[in-house]
Amino acid sequence: MKPVPLVALVLAALASAPARAQDDGPKTFRGPAVRATGTASPSPEQAGTPQGRLMARRAAEAVALRNLVAEVRGYFEVREGEDVTRIVEGFVSGYEVTRVTEKEDGSVEVEVALPLEKVAASFREGREKNARLEEEVARLRAELDAMKAEAARLSALLDRAAAEIEELGRRLRGGR
Repeated sequence: MKPVPLVALVLAALASAPARAQDDGPKTFRGPAVRATGTASPSPEQAGTPQGRLMARRAAEAVALRNLVAEVRGYFEVREGEDVTRIVEGFVSGYEVTRVTEKEDGSVEVEVALPLEKVAASFREGREKNARLEEEVARLRAELDAMKAEAARLSALLDRAAAEIEELGRRLRGGR
């Protein structure tokens, strides 16, 4: 087989990837939703440049998504002395950027919204997945209990075999 240059593989992957919709800016989403905002500034080297604005917008969106996850799922705190760290874990899909504000200092504020029906659907999916996982755990526990019983049976069988071998050895030594 002939080696394929990496560039050809990358181009083929890009050509086969689904086209991404162009971001036309904030959506006019209305309705009950969980909303969160995030703010970010470009690095000092990139302040005032188009790249700096884009990077600040992306960072602000990431902060908004973190805040959205905290709103929906909550967070837990880790305390070490006087230091408090808030930890957020989760995944968000189906959100919409509802507002982007570029400020005079170069920072960008992004608001995101997650419709409540998507939050409810996510909780339903989570509950269903949790039920499936609980069934799987119960099945695996039963399987483990069966394996433990089999291991105990085999251990007893080995003990009996060892005792019989020892008895045969005594008989052979005593018979001489």
